[in-house]
Amino acid sequence: MKNVMRVLAFVSALLCVGCISTQALTSLGDIDIDITREFNYKDQEEADANPLPKEIEENGNTYVLDEDSVDYQQRELNTKYQETVEYTDLTVKEVPQTYTVTLGGEQYELPLEDVQYTEEQADIPTEMTVEYKGEDKKPNAPQNKTFTLDDGTEVEGVLKEVNEVEDTDTWVDFTIDGQVVIPEGATAYVYLGKVHTYNPATPLWNGYKSDLMSAIGLNSDSYKITGGKWTSDPVARAEGGFYRTLSIYGQKNTGKSYVAVYETAAPIEIKYVASATYSMSLLSIGLDESFGNASELTICAIAHYVLEQVANANFIVGAVYRNRLIMPIMAVIFGISAGACGFVGFSKDSRKEEDSEDSEET
Repeated sequence: MKNVMRVLAFVSALLCVGCISTQALTSLGDIDIDITREFNYKDQEEADANPLPKEIEENGNTYVLDEDSVDYQQRELNTKYQETVEYTDLTVKEVPQTYTVTLGGEQYELPLEDVQYTEEQADIPTEMTVEYKGEDKKPNAPQNKTFTLDDGTEVEGVLKEVNEVEDTDTWVDFTIDGQVVIPEGATAYVYLGKVHTYNPATPLWNGYKSDLMSAIGLNSDSYKITGGKWTSDPVARAEGGFYRTLSIYGQKNTGKSYVAVYETAAPIEIKYVASATYSMSLLSIGLDESFGNASELTICAIAHYVLEQVANANFIVGAVYRNRLIMPIMAVIFGISAGACGFVGFSKDSRKEEDSEDSEET
C-alpha cells in the first residue's frame, strides 16, 4: 500500500507540473483567439459569387475561417448614397437620367431612382402696364402683348386703355460744351456775347441760367439749365494769354408720359417642378458604408475566424487554448492529489516505525 501511494503521489506531481507547463506553452497573451467579421452584399447572388476569404491578417496574426460558423442574414443597412435634386421651370416632364456627385475624391454618376412632378403655380397679376415716356402724342399701343414675369412665366395681355400720366422722368440730361479765351493780362473774357469776370474756380456767374437760356434760345417749358464747370486747366496760347474749356449742364423735356394697361390671361405654357431622387449602392462600387446616407436591403455574411495555431491544434490543446481555466484547475487537483497521497503514504510508514519501536522495548 505504501508503494502505491508513493507512486500516485509521484504521478500526480508530474501531472500537476505538466498542467502548469501546458498552460505556459499555450499562453497567447493579449491575442484574440476568435474574431468576427461581416461582409455585405447587395443580394444573395453577389454573395454566392464572392466566396469569403479563407484567411485574414489582423495585427500581424493569421486567422483561419471557421466555415461552419458562417451565417447569412438579410439586413437593412446604410449602404446606399442618394441625393434629391429639384428642377424648376420645366416645360416638359423630363429630367436628366444621371446626377454627378463626388465621394471620397472620386466622381460617380448616380442613376435616377424616382421623380415626382408638380405644376408650377405662377402668381399671375390681373393687369400689366407698359410706360411710354417723352411722347408728343398718345402712343398707338398694340392690342395684344406678351409679358414675361420675373420667374420666366409668359402671359398674354389684351389692351384695356392708354392713360396720360404726370411724370418728371421725361426730363433728360444734355450738355453744352464751350471754350473761352482770356487775353494776356486780362481778368475778364467774352462768352455768348457777354463779358464775364474770370473766376478760376467756376465758369458760372450770377444770373447765368437766364442768360444762357436767352442766349441759346431755349424756352423754360422744355429746357432748364442745372449747372456747369471748367473741364480743363488753363492752356497757354502762342499769341499770349490762355484758354479754358467748359461744360454747361441742363435738362430737356422730351414730351408727355403715357401708360398702356393690359388685362392678362392664363400662362401661355404650363411649367413644372420636378423632385428627382438619384441613388446608388455603395457595395456595387466598393465604397465604404460610412459614405452611406440611406438604407437598403442587403445580404450580410457573418463569419468567425480562429487564430491559426488554435485552428491547427488537436482537440485537447485547442480546448486548453479556448478555456484558460482547465489547466489551472487540473494543476490544483493533481497538486492536492499528490500532496494527499504523499501525506498518507508517509504517515503509514511513521506509524509502523513507532509500532516496531514499542515492540522492541517490550
